[in-house]
Amino acid sequence: MNLKRNLGQILLASTIGFGLVGCSNPDYHFYGKIADDKVRFYQSGTFGEENYIEVTKPNEIIVTYMDISGSDFKLDAVKITTNNETKMYWRGVEDGDKIVKKFQKQFDDYLKKILEVKKQEGLKNLR
Repeated sequence: MNLKRNLGQILLASTIGFGLVGCSNPDYHFYGKIADDKVRFYQSGTFGEENYIEVTKPNEIIVTYMDISGSDFKLDAVKITTNNETKMYWRGVEDGDKIVKKFQKQFDDYLKKILEVKKQEGLKNLR
């Protein structure tokens, strides 16, 4: 049991470390469910320097969290789609700062949840 716990801790620590480096990080790539939300994490850009989390809520609202400047895991924009109407909120633009700051916490929470799901999947594969 100690071996599994130690391997899990090593996996989690290395995943977090790579995530903070700012390079393309396939450890976060994810497409699945977290609670009732459909969640997709993907990267774009030549070197994977853009990070996106797209969350489809049960009520069909789609929130896209966008880190598009340098893969620093700091949100630059949030896109919210409701009933085929899309609104964009940008960091540094009037009320956008307030909204992006609020969504930054959600973005961070989804990243943590993705790592936890991947850790659990990894531990399950050790059995």
